[in-house]
Amino acid sequence: MASRTGQRFVRTLINSTSYRTGLATRTFTPVYRYSYNHNLNFQRQFSNTFARYSMSSEQDKNHSKETYDLDALFGVHDLTAVITGGGTGIGLMCTLALAHNGARVFIMSHKEDDVKKAADEWNPKVKGEIIPIVCDVSDKKSLEEAVKEVEKTSPYIDLLVNNAGITGPEANLETSKDHAPHKADANNVEEMQKHLWEKEEPKGWHMTFQINTIGVYFTTVAFLRLLAKGKKNSSNSNDHTGTGRKGSVINISSMSAITKKAQDHFAYNASKAATLHLTKMMAQEFSGLGIRINTIAPGVVPTEMSEATEDEVEEMKLPAGRLADERDMAGALLYLVGRAGEYINGQAIVVDGGFLLTNP
Repeated sequence: MASRTGQRFVRTLINSTSYRTGLATRTFTPVYRYSYNHNLNFQRQFSNTFARYSMSSEQDKNHSKETYDLDALFGVHDLTAVITGGGTGIGLMCTLALAHNGARVFIMSHKEDDVKKAADEWNPKVKGEIIPIVCDVSDKKSLEEAVKEVEKTSPYIDLLVNNAGITGPEANLETSKDHAPHKADANNVEEMQKHLWEKEEPKGWHMTFQINTIGVYFTTVAFLRLLAKGKKNSSNSNDHTGTGRKGSVINISSMSAITKKAQDHFAYNASKAATLHLTKMMAQEFSGLGIRINTIAPGVVPTEMSEATEDEVEEMKLPAGRLADERDMAGALLYLVGRAGEYINGQAIVVDGGFLLTNP
């Protein structure tokens, strides 16, 4: 119900000479032109508008301290997650962002040493728990076994982070005339064609897409049932905490999926662009299950895979003036996972220090 002051304003407006004159001369576009029912009463329509924006005492309660509490917005202490490639690089950053804040994290890799080493080293230092699982995301049988392994500990998961990836074949092109011996002159068509033809093989592209794109799809499908069980809605029987959090998937793509530059990695950039679009398609198709799917597109993060150094900052003209670090990745992840990011679905969070501004 609109306030009495609002109702008096509506009556005054409707009865005013200027308002009636405006209608008569058509200088004021009547509301009923945009209504499904042209016979709606003006006073009723305006009154409903005021009622819609009137703040009730019940709404006031929603502005309590608890609503804006940091843990309520970003807390993950009750969360169960699976992270592919979770033992090294960006995957380990995601693992520690969750485990340090109380989450239980299953980390998967086809390299047993990577996940076991990460679990052994960090479990004594985190509030949550890190559980290693050996799994090859390019193999369906291996994924099925990984799901069974997770189910031994938890009948659901709240989060899947598809992080496992490879760089793929390098093109090694250079526009400078004094390029390194192993690079080809990108301004010389014969040299460029010969180099690309001899340097790359279809199998290199196949493997890059197998891990970076196809693996994302099949890993998500493999864990779909557990993600659906992780939909925490107080109105259904699968609510195990009452927080309202829904099952979520975060695909780690790259700013390389967006830039028009090949960056010496045609296969890698194309695979990450495919993952970016795959995210949107899966978000659309799986939305009916109450599962959110988004992607984080990092910039240059120093890892075992990227081998980036601070010397490259000036060359890349990064507005941030530095490379990305663990806090940048952790912040983006905790935002998308927590209540703060619950309204985000099918989107890409680009964490690139402004790279795409200077390298479109």
